[in-house]
Amino acid sequence: MKPETQEWAEIAERDLQAARVMLEQDFYQQAVFYCQQSIEKLMKAIWTERHGVGTHPRVHNLVKLANRLGLDVPARWRDLLVDLTDQIFPSRYPEAGWRYNREVAEEYYNGSRELFEWLRQLLT
Repeated sequence: MKPETQEWAEIAERDLQAARVMLEQDFYQQAVFYCQQSIEKLMKAIWTERHGVGTHPRVHNLVKLANRLGLDVPARWRDLLVDLTDQIFPSRYPEAGWRYNREVAEEYYNGSRELFEWLRQLLT
């Protein structure tokens, strides 16, 4: 694995860990934010490994990233990619009007953790 890929993957892993910590501390909005970030950064790690340093698309849309990577994402996680992409703004800004609760945040975290493991295998 390229050193730059490893760096992306490590940051993605820390973001997933941060999501768990935020969830445990009842910071649900931040937990969802870090779930989205972990998947985005891991996809950019895959891109870096396949296409080189600094070439990843400058987008946050997880569906577009998956499509550009040519990933055959299992059906059970396709909706999660859409949902996490839809959370980019509500998970960052208070004016979005959405309030997260434990159930919602746990659902995002659990799905993200599973998807993360599947994506991580693409790097080995």
